[in-house]
Amino acid sequence: MAGVVAVVIASIALAVFVHLRTRSLEQATMQLHATRLPALEAVSGLRGPVAAQQAILFRYYASRNHAEFQSSYRANHQRIVEQLDRLDGSMDSPNSEICRIGLGEVESLAGRLVDVLDRPMPDPAESMALLAQVQMQADRMTDELDAIVDTVRNEFSASVERTHDASRQIARLVLAYTGFLMLMGTLMALTLRRYLDASARQRSIALFPERNPSAVLRLDRHGAISYANPGAEALMRRLGHAGEALDALLPPDLGERIEALIAAAPAPAEWEYALGDHTLLCSAHFVAEENVFHAYPVDVTAQRTAQRALNTALEEVQSLGKRLADENVYLKAEIETAVPSSDIVGQSHRLREVLARVDEVAGTSATVLILGESGVGKESLARAIHDRSTRADGPFIKLNCAAIAPTLVESELFGHEKGAFTGAAARRLGRFELADGGTLFLDEIGELPPDVQATLLRVLQEHEFERVGGQDTVRVDVRIVAATNRDLRAMVDEGRFRADLYYRINVFPVTLPPLRERREDIPSLTAHFLKKFSLAHGKQVTGVSASALEHLQSWDWPGNIRELQNVIERAVILCRGEVLEVPSLGVAKTDTRARSAIPVQDLRSVERTHIVDVLTRHDWVIEGRRGAASALGMPPGTLRSRMKKLAIQRPA
Repeated sequence: MAGVVAVVIASIALAVFVHLRTRSLEQATMQLHATRLPALEAVSGLRGPVAAQQAILFRYYASRNHAEFQSSYRANHQRIVEQLDRLDGSMDSPNSEICRIGLGEVESLAGRLVDVLDRPMPDPAESMALLAQVQMQADRMTDELDAIVDTVRNEFSASVERTHDASRQIARLVLAYTGFLMLMGTLMALTLRRYLDASARQRSIALFPERNPSAVLRLDRHGAISYANPGAEALMRRLGHAGEALDALLPPDLGERIEALIAAAPAPAEWEYALGDHTLLCSAHFVAEENVFHAYPVDVTAQRTAQRALNTALEEVQSLGKRLADENVYLKAEIETAVPSSDIVGQSHRLREVLARVDEVAGTSATVLILGESGVGKESLARAIHDRSTRADGPFIKLNCAAIAPTLVESELFGHEKGAFTGAAARRLGRFELADGGTLFLDEIGELPPDVQATLLRVLQEHEFERVGGQDTVRVDVRIVAATNRDLRAMVDEGRFRADLYYRINVFPVTLPPLRERREDIPSLTAHFLKKFSLAHGKQVTGVSASALEHLQSWDWPGNIRELQNVIERAVILCRGEVLEVPSLGVAKTDTRARSAIPVQDLRSVERTHIVDVLTRHDWVIEGRRGAASALGMPPGTLRSRMKKLAIQRPA
């Protein structure tokens, strides 16, 4: 608007200036025409009579015709007088007076010349002198007339030059004004374009809430709704609150949120809150210029449900990934530390009875307790139970309770959280979690420390536990298969094993007979091991000599199948032909019934004697490459635990 007013004022000022300047030039030109042109005409008219006057005098001097002179002189004199009158009326210059004076002198000289010429005997010298004076006076008058003409011509030239200067000034002003008008026109066009765009945006913004399908609310500084678009009412209908106040779309603690939003202006805010079974997300910002709030509530129930499901799935994936990683670590450790064991091979009556009991219990989820001497194949039987159960597709996880230090048994069973103890750099899953959905084989369960026995009992009853250093309860579905070469009943009586745990694991006991009680299976086992180790060591051993087989069947096998396996492997390595020969094993076979009557306690004495003998030969050094633990093939912690259980003490 200001630009338009400036253009109008500039246009009026320029028009007034051009008008006044042009009017001044017109007046000056008219004045020149009115004053100088008549003078020029009068001067031009004087030239002829003055020259004629001189010519008349010369003719009169020659002819002495007085009458002709009088008539011609007077007629020409009258013409001179008329031109002088015109010159006097058109010029405000003293030149006219000069001309008149000069003309008077000419007339006076002419009269004197007439008087001289009218004498009977005119004097030629006097006549010529008068005539010369007349000539001089006429030339003087001519010069006067030329000066007048030059003056008038100079005035006209100056007037023309002033007119040209004024014309150039007007042209420059008009040119500048034209540029100014173009610039102002361009600015006005841009301003008008911006105005039209802004108007269009304002119209679009004004119509936006009405056309927007989403909910749009306008609030005052106190949180009262001053405007709500149709989308807000549609949202209320979708939420099942049709007809209720639109305040339900806003957070219940709106006052506190508004104060925080004003303090944080112009930063926007997002509020998430519940409305019944739905979750709303409201974006809001404070418009300080209008002193109002704009709020945009949206129903995000479906998104949050999907997000929670996704987070749950991600947690499950991460848990499965962690579990697979821990299983991988576990399996690698098992491969590195596993001792070769036999498969269930044999057709003896005792073995068939055991396998029949396995078939009876394999399809259930009952806890199985496998009893038997060391080396009889308890792990193989446990694996057979797993393979024949409905959990065959699940993991089969094992833990030798005697091979783990007492302080680490609980961590191995139930896992630990990061930082639970020194060295716990990351969370680790225990054997129970790794065995979820499968079978957990607890070998040498009689070696569990008392505190771990109590925790294990709770897990067996509740199927849940907490990791070491953790607070979250973990539920698992695990079948327990336990094994021991101890007399757990005697240990319960001695107070070294919890009675409640014993009754909890002794649901379905299965006793594996020692090898000396099923000697008819020795040929089958020998053939099995022979084939296995011949292939492993690249030997071409195809059979066993009769003497070797008789020798094998006559041995008592205190180490049971594990001892038989080692003997066959050593014989295959030493064999140089195709028929296997077995080196001497020691004392020949004794009465089987006598040996089968040896109490289990004697095995404990044998173990104690063997450990004391190894410790004595190593000067009672337990750890290190030259220690007794290395010679016995067990960790130092396990050896100390065995020494404590067997009451072995270093002599003073």
